[in-house]
Amino acid sequence: MNILFVDDEPAILRAFKRILRHMLKQHQFEFFDDPLKAIERLKCNQYHLVVSDMKMPGKDGCYVLSEAKKHSPGALRVILSGYSDEEQAVKAANHAHLFFAKPFESEVLIELIQRVEGLNKMALNEELLQTLGNLKALPPAPRLYRSLTQTLQAENEYLSAKDICNVLQQDMALVSKILQLTNSAFLGVSQPINDLERAVTLLGIKTIKGLILHYELIGKLQDQPEPQPWHEQLYKDSLYIAHQAKEIARQSTQSKAIQESSFLAGLLHDIGRLVLAEQVEEGSHRDELFAEQSGRLLCEQEEQLFGTHHGWVGAYLLKLWGFSDVIVEAVALHHYPSQSTDMEFTPLTAVHVAKKEIDEHYLERIGYQPIND
Repeated sequence: MNILFVDDEPAILRAFKRILRHMLKQHQFEFFDDPLKAIERLKCNQYHLVVSDMKMPGKDGCYVLSEAKKHSPGALRVILSGYSDEEQAVKAANHAHLFFAKPFESEVLIELIQRVEGLNKMALNEELLQTLGNLKALPPAPRLYRSLTQTLQAENEYLSAKDICNVLQQDMALVSKILQLTNSAFLGVSQPINDLERAVTLLGIKTIKGLILHYELIGKLQDQPEPQPWHEQLYKDSLYIAHQAKEIARQSTQSKAIQESSFLAGLLHDIGRLVLAEQVEEGSHRDELFAEQSGRLLCEQEEQLFGTHHGWVGAYLLKLWGFSDVIVEAVALHHYPSQSTDMEFTPLTAVHVAKKEIDEHYLERIGYQPIND
């Protein structure tokens, strides 16, 4: 892989080289302490990963990543920052997939490289890789967004994280954006966070306001027509599957962590459909594909059109944003669970059973017996 690091502090770059020295034979690393020189290099080479400091003389990290997006649209873009305030978070969110606060442990950098390696192994064609690399935000459901806006704008001192979650959990696009930031190490969390309420608590209401209300959503909503009926139904179905998946995990006496991960995986399992819907023009063909088809039949038609199906597209997006592997796998394989190598109950099991597309071979392999309704 080709990997570019940009930081105006030579000591930071030397630290990067020291941490990554055992990977020098596997990947091509380039290090620049001048953002302008890095930008020139971006114009003549393709990269899989671009990591830039936020505040630098000449051009800041957001500008560097905007150029990376232009010239290497499929690259994972990461901001490094010693500042974790709301303004910085909102500004960087327009250009970066992930945020890392300085200082950070060497394991964080190694995990980042491994994440990109994992992304490159996923079954997506180059066109979709570029589409996903360029993606900043998924389209939210307008009615739910207005409800969320009203909730957040109500300057209520008694407003709790649970109050916010009650609105957020109805919209998988907004949930994914909040958890993207939380799991990016912007807050220095050591383990992936799959619990929405915990994520909201860690971020704080002020940052939630900054990210959602100022993240180009109001302007987009004003310009967008009302969503198609299938689009709104997708949100309703996803929330239903989320609740069902969590209940299935609970009835199977799974841990609290697996129950929460099952809920999140259910909420996000069809997120790839939102991405693919933007790849075709509106009309009868689009309506037929996204409104009338479902399950493996939908996956087969998507593979004919795009070379992959919505499960892998959604999984790639969530992996890109730093979601845990159990969530990524559940999203990727919810129609094809036998492709998993797991031998026990996971969130994939919960989502698959909630979808009622029973793969008996898979369930027998992990020793799970569905509970009859």
